[in-house]
Amino acid sequence: MAVIEDGAGRGFTARVNSENRLYTFADSVPSGAVAASRGKMWGISTGDLTFTNDGTSAIAWLRYSGLEKLVVSRFTFTTGASDGAGNTSYKFIKNPTTGTIVDNAIVANTTNRNFSGTSSSLAGVQYSGAQGYTFTNGDEIADLNRESAGVFILDTNETPYILENGNSFGITVTPPAGNTSQTNRLFIVVYELVVA
Repeated sequence: MAVIEDGAGRGFTARVNSENRLYTFADSVPSGAVAASRGKMWGISTGDLTFTNDGTSAIAWLRYSGLEKLVVSRFTFTTGASDGAGNTSYKFIKNPTTGTIVDNAIVANTTNRNFSGTSSSLAGVQYSGAQGYTFTNGDEIADLNRESAGVFILDTNETPYILENGNSFGITVTPPAGNTSQTNRLFIVVYELVVA
């Protein structure tokens, strides 16, 4: 008769019920927590970006060059007060490749969310934008309108964007009509999908 024993040598054996079912107990850990524990999760911050008109500006661009799948799991938008009228609009751009945000690269603040010595750098490039910066190429895939100033968190854990090697992702902002002063900030959380 075969017996399933504890591999740690503590003498525990597996229990089977009368229907030949093995009793098990499992703990579930979110994939993001696993990635963070392995040094594979990062936060990307644009810092404060000030806009003095109501034109559209590219505010963030990242291109991934790693070998895994990169999960874009959360966006935190901090929208400042404006003297303009109406909404602030954010647009999501799939695979933009060029534009002044690339030509005039301002490196975004990218921090590994594991503070131990085992953390690693995010493969690829991450840029912050500025007033009047642009994207060329790419496709608009979504937009978000904010009616008032404040912090808005868009949690995409259950429906994330996925980047693979060579993919890029960008975001633009359009302040309210008539704006002459608005300061916005964007913080993005990404992690490499850990499958083993």
